[in-house]
Amino acid sequence: QPGQEGNAALQQASFDCNQAGSIPQYLICHDPDLAASDRSLADLVQQARAAAQDQTAFGDRIRKQWNYREKNCKDKACLTSWYAYETGVLTKITQTGDATAQ
Repeated sequence: QPGQEGNAALQQASFDCNQAGSIPQYLICHDPDLAASDRSLADLVQQARAAAQDQTAFGDRIRKQWNYREKNCKDKACLTSWYAYETGVLTKITQTGDATAQ
């Protein structure tokens, strides 16, 4: 189909890769490992949100962490470690309900 060639490399992420507006989003959309991490983290965010006792604190934390990623991660290594860290924290929140877990 004409005009579709440019989208061939796009991965399925938790957001619309056609709307990727930052370096981290671009990297995630073009890397199968990062895209898979993004999808699994999105599932974990939902589980942690359901478990969090303080929804305001949880929302603030997610926003701060996302802003950190958007501002600071310019390569795969940074994103890989960010996903690993977030997975650990969100798993703890899911288990404890504590939105301030470290």
